[in-house]
Amino acid sequence: MLFRSGVIALADGFAAPEQLQKLDLSYNSIDDDGATVLARRMLRRCPNIAELELHNCGIGARGTVVLVTEGLHRAPRLRKLRLSDNPVGDEGIAAVARQLKWWRALEEVNVCGDSVSAGARECFVRALCDPRIPPGLQLAHLSRLFRGSVPVASLPRRSTRSPFQALLKWLSRI
Repeated sequence: MLFRSGVIALADGFAAPEQLQKLDLSYNSIDDDGATVLARRMLRRCPNIAELELHNCGIGARGTVVLVTEGLHRAPRLRKLRLSDNPVGDEGIAAVARQLKWWRALEEVNVCGDSVSAGARECFVRALCDPRIPPGLQLAHLSRLFRGSVPVASLPRRSTRSPFQALLKWLSRI
């Protein structure tokens, strides 16, 4: 099992960050401090990262915010982001929602957190209404936000109502 000290050694010892395309550290006790180290010391230097899997790593709101705003902010090739089963909270969900429009290659995002408020869900739904969201994006296992996987291409984009209202109505049927 990899702990924060292991993340530090990994980040500092990685010699060719531009070659990293996939990183799976799932089921390790990384926590917020480890996620911050990962973002600031490694992911910032990985412009070709395409898949990041950090399932069940104990990453909370603070770590999620740093990961997506600092570590993955400039990740034009990011296709898959898996942060499921982490206590990301409202701030983490909101941070991911704000970044969605910048990840142009994104195909799948998997982020669910315990105790996510209606306000955080609303923030995520509003972000999905942005026309810059890649149409092929799959919202996988957003169990506490939506049920099942939702292809963004099937979400309503044009309506007599606001896109947000149309999307809320559509989501209430799934």
